[in-house]
Amino acid sequence: MDLKFKKLKQTIADTLLALQDLADVKRKKYAEESYPTKMDVIGVTTPNLRLVLKEFRRQTQTYSKNEIYSLLRELIEMNILELQLLAFEYFKTDNELTKTVSFSQMDALGKNLDNWLSVDTFATMVVGKALLAEVIALDNLFTYSKSKDPWQRRVVLVATTCLNNKNNLSQNDIDTTKKLFKLYVDDHQGMIVKALSWALREFIKTDEEMVQQFISDYESKLHKSVLREVKSKLIFGVKN
Repeated sequence: MDLKFKKLKQTIADTLLALQDLADVKRKKYAEESYPTKMDVIGVTTPNLRLVLKEFRRQTQTYSKNEIYSLLRELIEMNILELQLLAFEYFKTDNELTKTVSFSQMDALGKNLDNWLSVDTFATMVVGKALLAEVIALDNLFTYSKSKDPWQRRVVLVATTCLNNKNNLSQNDIDTTKKLFKLYVDDHQGMIVKALSWALREFIKTDEEMVQQFISDYESKLHKSVLREVKSKLIFGVKN
C-alpha cells in the first residue's frame, strides 16, 4: 500500500473513532429529526466536533495542501454527516488551503448536500470562504442556480450572506448578486423561499437601496413570506 494513502487512511480511522467515542443518543435523535439525511449520523455535538477538529489539525500539521485536500475528499466520501461537517469546518479555518483550490475542487466537496445543515455549512464555510478569498467569482454561482436539485440552488442564496464580510464590494458584485436573486423570484420551494428571504435581509447591510428596488420590481412574483420578512426588516430592522 502506498505510504501516503496508508497515512491518510489512518488519519480517517483515528478521526472516526474519536467521533464515535463522543456519540450521544439524544444528539443523534435530534439530528435525524431536525435535518434528516441519507448519510449515517453518529450524534456528536458541535463543541465535541470541534474538539475532534482540533486533534485532526494537530495530526495533519505536516501534511501538504494536496494531501489535506485529498483527506477532506475522503472524509466526505465516507457518507457520514459528522465527517462531512468536519471537512467543511477544516476548509473554513485553513486560509492557505482555500487559496490553492479551483472551483471544480471546491465544488467536489459539496457531495451529499441533502439537508439544510450540510447545505448551509457548505455554502458559508466553503463557498462563502472561497468568495471572500476571491478564489472564485460570484459568476461561478450560476452553476448551482441552474440545478434541478433545490439543495444545490439553495447554496447560491446562502453563500451570498457571506458578502457582508467582503471589503469594498464592487458594483459588478452587487449587479451579479441582483441577477442571482432574480433567478429565484418564481422559485417558491420551501427551502428556497427561506433562503431568499435570508439573503435579501442580509444584503440590506450591503446595499439597502438595491434590496428596496428589488422588492418593488418583483413584488408580484415573490413569495408572500419573502415580501413580509424583507419589508419588515427594511422598515423595523427585524424579520417579524
